[in-house]
Amino acid sequence: MKIIVPMFKGDMNRAEYEVRVIWGAVHGIFILGISRRLGHDSEELLKSKVNSLIDNYIRGLNKG
Repeated sequence: MKIIVPMFKGDMNRAEYEVRVIWGAVHGIFILGISRRLGHDSEELLKSKVNSLIDNYIRGLNKG
């Protein structure tokens, strides 16, 4: 969490909220991947989807 706190000027509540949102989304991707609800994605493709999610989420936070 230390990495994301500076993005919110030390606002720990906001940082914790955003970390939980990211965690929930990552968890969802892997649960859906494991259960094959996203198709027959390989572990590498699931990791790629998670990286894309995080990169784009952080990019969006930086614009706000």
